Amino acid sequence: MLLMDWIFLAGLGVAMAVLSLILDYGVDKLQTCTFVLLSSF
Repeated sequence: MLLMDWIFLAGLGVAMAVLSLILDYGVDKLQTCTFVLLSSF
């Protein structure tokens, strides 16, 4: 049972890291898009 808990927690940690990277990439793209749109005016 203890091993399954560790595997679950490790998988959860990896999933959170991947989600964080995806969100960081999305925010970076949105900031770039906003900068390009606002600097064109």
